This record gives sequence, C-alpha cells and structure tokens, in this order.
Amino acid sequence: MKTVSFAKKAFLAVIIVNILALAVNIYHGYSQGDYLKHFQEGTKLTLFSSLQLLFIAVLCWLIFLKRYGSRRQVQAKAYFIVWALISIGFMLLAYDEYFQLHETIDHLIHSYFNMRETGWSDPIDDFLIAVYGLIGLGVIYSCREELKRFRDVRAVLTTAFVFLAGMVILDAVTNGVDVVADVSQRMPLELMEDVLKYLAEGLFLVCALICYNIEST
Repeated sequence: MKTVSFAKKAFLAVIIVNILALAVNIYHGYSQGDYLKHFQEGTKLTLFSSLQLLFIAVLCWLIFLKRYGSRRQVQAKAYFIVWALISIGFMLLAYDEYFQLHETIDHLIHSYFNMRETGWSDPIDDFLIAVYGLIGLGVIYSCREELKRFRDVRAVLTTAFVFLAGMVILDAVTNGVDVVADVSQRMPLELMEDVLKYLAEGLFLVCALICYNIEST
C-alpha cells in the first residue's frame, strides 16, 4: 500500500510540474506573439529538460549501487547492471539535450555528404532519437529478469515509450516545409511534439522515483 501511495504522489507531483512548466512557457510565448518561442533550443525549458534527464540518471545509478551492494551469490547473471546502463543512457541524453548533440551530428552528415537540408533529409536526427529509444528497449528486454521485481512501473513505462514514439513521429512530420508546408498546420503539431517529449521525460522520472522507493524500502 505504501508503494502504491508513493507512486500516486510521485506521478501527480512530476506530471503537475511538467504541465505547469509547459503552460507557463506557452503563455509567455503566446503573449509575445509566438507560443513556441520558449521551446527553442537553449531556452530555460532546455535546461529544465536536461536537469530532469540528469535526475533520472542519478536515481538509476543509486538503484544500481543499492542492487550491487545487496546482490546474492545465487544470481546466475548480474542483471542489476541494467541500472548502470540506464543511468549512463540518461546521462548521455541529458548531455545531448543541453549541448544539442544529435542536431550537430545531423548537420555534420548533411555537410559531409553535401546534402541539402529538406523536409525529407532532416529526419536524420529523428532517426538518431529513435535509435536511442530502441537501444533502451533492447537493454530493458535483455535484463527483464531484474525488472520483474519492479512491476509497479510497467504501465507508466509503457505509456512513456508510447509518448516517445509519438514525439519521434511528429518530429519527423514537422521537420521541414516539404512535409507540412502550411505553418498554421505545422505549429500545433510542433507544440504537441514538445508536450509529448516533456510528458515522456516526466513519466520516465516517475518510473525512476518508484523504482528507487521500492529498492529503498
């Protein structure tokens, strides 16, 4: 019962913080004539996203240390290593978010192959994000035995990956004018993309908080 109560509190707290952050920045942008203004790279929302991802990484690393310290010799495989891998993955995502790593790789690919950036070539960086997600799913699946003891996060984790997939699809659709030429049609899709991104991050954070609470009790 305590775990369920904590899960509800963690879910409400994280989602409310994310919704408030989104609402405030949408309102400020709208009052300045562009409701997407504060969703650009290098804004306070970028820092918020990076810190959120970094917090997930720290929680997963703490879970790894706890699992490593309480490991049993009867374990055939050290499945608890998944927490270290997840932590490293989210650290890289935080670095990527703040320093725009995948966007830089995208530009380098266009430059190296002398490609003109179009709505059909721009999704290269979206592909990189999709690769991040697939690697994450692969790591989780390969160490699923370890994660069975954290069944309470299954629904939240699934929803987070669904939101992440939706974000990647919308990012690919809205990346260039060749795909959606009408700005009035593209902007709502870009807003929905950003909303899904932050909510997915929030749900991943909820999962990390619940897992850490389970491991600490």
